[in-house]
This record gives sequence, structure tokens and C-alpha cells, in this order.
Amino acid sequence: MFFIRLVITSLFLVCAPLVAHAQVQYLQICNGSSSFYIPGTNNCTDPNQIVTNQFNLATTQSAVIAGIAMSNAIVEPFLPDSRQNYAVSVHIAWFEGQPAFGIAAMYRLYGNLLLTAGVAMAEDKGAVAGNEFYQTAYGTQSPGQSWDQVLVLGRAGLTYSW
Repeated sequence: MFFIRLVITSLFLVCAPLVAHAQVQYLQICNGSSSFYIPGTNNCTDPNQIVTNQFNLATTQSAVIAGIAMSNAIVEPFLPDSRQNYAVSVHIAWFEGQPAFGIAAMYRLYGNLLLTAGVAMAEDKGAVAGNEFYQTAYGTQSPGQSWDQVLVLGRAGLTYSW
């Protein structure tokens, strides 16, 4: 057992210097006054672009979540028999904490031919860190970017049943 440990340790000591380690450059001059260098890479990064990308991603993700909530809020109404010509459906739906309000209607055009339509609304709002940095007595500050908008989703269609 001692001999096996000795052989493994000897191989490790012989092979260890053969492993090349990449030299990390810690200082590099970047173009642009606000750019900074990421050590170990060849990348100079602008913090303003990082925040802009985060803002665009956050607004897109928030709009997608609101769209899913709105599509869940438009529920097609039901006409129980041929004697009714109108039906209305009102719903509130939530997805990932995002509420949406929807209303849908159905109208019998002729016999088994039905016209359906619906509309939904949701308030899409949020905020991320700003893209400007400045020093204060309390440290580095960044004013936030926010958005607040009302999104509307609509649909219409014909239904024929037999």
C-alpha cells in the first residue's frame, strides 16, 4: 500500500510542473471613459450597456408575463342551446403575480354560426437599476429606470358547430 502511494505521489510531482497556467492580465486600457476591463478575458465592458440590456430584458419579460395573464383572462362564453343568441364572459386571471382583466362575447349570427370576440387589459410596470453612476457621501448611487404601461390584447373569430 505504501508503494502505491509513493508511485502516485511521485507521478503527481513529476507531472505537476507540466500543466501550464495562463497568465491573467489585471490591467488593460479600454476605449471609452466608462468602460472597464474584466480580468482573465479580452473584454472591455461598458456598464451603461449592461444596464440598458438588463432594462430591455426586464421590460420584455414583464410584457410576456402580462400577455400570458391577458390570454388567460379572455375565456370564450358558452351558449347553452339554440334559443340564446348572446353570451358574455368576464374574467380576471393572474400569471406570475401579474393580474389581467378580460371580457369576451359571443353572438349567434345564423343557426350554428357564431361570432366571438374578446379584449383583455393588464398594467405592466417594473423597474431596474439606472445606467448612470455617481458618488455621494453614502457610496455609489444609480438612479433607477422604470416603466408603467397598459397593455391591451384582443381577439375575434367565427365558430361553426354541427
